[in-house]
Amino acid sequence: MLRRVKGTAELAVAYVSLAVPDAPEFRNRALHNNGNTFMRNVLFGLRSDPFAEVRAFSAVPMPSFPRNWQVIVPAQQLDLAPEITANGVPYINITPIKQMSIGISMLWYLIRWGLRVKHNKHRVIFSFNISVPPLAFTLAAARLIRAKTIVYICDINIPGHTVPNSLLYRIDTRLETWLLRFVDGCIVITDRIATDYLPRRQFIRMDGGVSDSLIEETARFLAERRLDESQFVIVATGSLSEHNGIRDILSAFSQLEGSKYRLVLAGRGPLEAEITSAARRDPRIEFMGFLEIHDLLTLHAKADVLVSMRLTQSVNTAYAFPSKTFEYLLSGAPVITTATGHMKAEYGPYCFILEEESSQALAALLQRIERLEPEERARIGRAARQFIIHHKTWEIQHKRIAEYVRSTAIDQN
Repeated sequence: MLRRVKGTAELAVAYVSLAVPDAPEFRNRALHNNGNTFMRNVLFGLRSDPFAEVRAFSAVPMPSFPRNWQVIVPAQQLDLAPEITANGVPYINITPIKQMSIGISMLWYLIRWGLRVKHNKHRVIFSFNISVPPLAFTLAAARLIRAKTIVYICDINIPGHTVPNSLLYRIDTRLETWLLRFVDGCIVITDRIATDYLPRRQFIRMDGGVSDSLIEETARFLAERRLDESQFVIVATGSLSEHNGIRDILSAFSQLEGSKYRLVLAGRGPLEAEITSAARRDPRIEFMGFLEIHDLLTLHAKADVLVSMRLTQSVNTAYAFPSKTFEYLLSGAPVITTATGHMKAEYGPYCFILEEESSQALAALLQRIERLEPEERARIGRAARQFIIHHKTWEIQHKRIAEYVRSTAIDQN
């Protein structure tokens, strides 16, 4: 059991991530908004333990030179929330030197932190993801300061599937996954990460959460919702990439005949040009580009159905989970999703699972949902929303994080 001795907590935690303030100056193509929300909430979960002292260290996400002309990212203080700060480490913003310099900076900062907390009985370095900052440097710091290492893994890159099949990506993936055998604990977004790379290791699965403010905002949109029964609006948002099934969504929509059908897409990614071209050919398609969260939730509230088509059969996405799942299920609209990860087992009763990942199957499922009475679609949406509210709030997840880290820290085996 942890306690405080003369005002000092027995447990000291260093949190390593890419978390930055939710502010306009940090928003760029290198920052994933949902990912940043996730990283910040992991920190809030660590800090929820009254018997732990937590210090955060972050590498500010930024497009690499020459896509961004800032070559040197300086050290800085990051105000993540009221009275919660992180040390932003300096690095050279040129790939592949970038990853190495982030790792070296993080190693130096963690060693200095270790010296400051050397009198704490338990020390843990908690790293969000394993590639940036590189896990090798995190593990090296933990060994030098005699701390335990816990990793939260929300994705593992698969060269040739989710990332390019280049030598650099193959080396990075092979090295980082091999190093997982040396960590002391893990929190994962899908069970396959733990069973494939951390066998016989205790873990918990945590696939995300929702804030009270998000619940309140979506409730307001739902109360104001006035759907036009003369139209059937299909909405898909997020990363506009092939592995998110964007091409299949466009192909499925082309099979739906009639002016009542509308397809609205929003987000950014490599397929933006294809979507723009499709919208020029078919006036029923609207591309809204990248939206801030308020506008995104407004769009979700206008949908008759939301589509999350993360491919799992033609592309290996076994180690990822679509982060937009919670926003979708909170919307009150029916959700179509593929059976990625544990989706079918946990969320199957609250959404429509697309068993066959083809445009024809998606078109047929869209027509099936369109034939449902509006009251039935609303009932399905409400049931999904209640499930998320009762089981997936960040308050619940914060407690799970704190309890897991505490139990791993004091485990003497």
